[in-house]
Amino acid sequence: MTIPSQLQSQYNKVYPTLEKLQSRCDLLLEGVATSAGGRYYSRIKPIESLLLKIEKDGNKEPFREINDLFGATIVVNNSLLFSTVEAELSKIFNIVDGLTPKSKPPYEFMYDDYHLILQLKEEPGRGELELSRLKFELQLKTSMQDAASMIARELEYKPKRLSWLRTRIASRIRALVEMVDDLLDRLAGTEELYEPEYEVFQHRNQIIEILETMLAPQQLPEDKRRLAITVEQYLNLCRPKVTVEQFKQVLEKDEYTRIRGAVSLTAAGSAFLVLFMEEKLAKSKGNPASLRGKCRFLITNEMVEFCPVLRNVPKVRSVLLSSED
Repeated sequence: MTIPSQLQSQYNKVYPTLEKLQSRCDLLLEGVATSAGGRYYSRIKPIESLLLKIEKDGNKEPFREINDLFGATIVVNNSLLFSTVEAELSKIFNIVDGLTPKSKPPYEFMYDDYHLILQLKEEPGRGELELSRLKFELQLKTSMQDAASMIARELEYKPKRLSWLRTRIASRIRALVEMVDDLLDRLAGTEELYEPEYEVFQHRNQIIEILETMLAPQQLPEDKRRLAITVEQYLNLCRPKVTVEQFKQVLEKDEYTRIRGAVSLTAAGSAFLVLFMEEKLAKSKGNPASLRGKCRFLITNEMVEFCPVLRNVPKVRSVLLSSED
């Protein structure tokens, strides 16, 4: 997957601090988990996942706004232990926010675990002011929720194509974790089962197929689900709205040969460039201020090389990767 140079540079600057935060928090959180008879693990958000999130959400200042650049998880035997764990956490961390599971319609079973947004408490003499300013995300899960979420992730995010059936099974696992073994038996024959025609996934799969066929392999991320959502958002913003077939016809034009083969561009960046230069995503390709919609776009130096006028995209419409931008 292509990583924009600006993002890579800023990620490299932030990564050592995230490693320090992880090292400090791991010691503390491992102790909290052990005291509750649970277990603990953590991770630093991979740059590929960060890029896809930025392209999809259009954060103004992603390195300040995204709270799970460092993420941690404590797994305990049952949800009755959550309050005990939270009480222990409050002794050594500032609990900035508590994202408890939302009230959902009774027929929906989406990913929605118990989250806490934490900060290290300042301790005199430790010199950790920089770390204490950073927010991070902690998830509290039961053992069954943890097992179910890992299985659901394999079902929803790892396949190369969106599947109504796989998503449906993942929802059932979240709702009925005690039936995991039964559902896994059924999953063994997933590919042979009837696949309902779900228009949303069909549309996104068509986008994935076009990008896989026409772009350089290096441009494509492993997580093509989020890529398809981002490009679909671009198509919906266009006026008149651009269909998948029209997008294909535009992308295959001879004048965009260099863009299709440019390994310096992300797949979403290539789609943006083509739609912008065709005056679909903006009223005028000579006026970046005429970009349609109100969302922010990730405009990289590599994209500007192909379309210099993009350096004039208003700040309110672009993602700021660093405080210098």
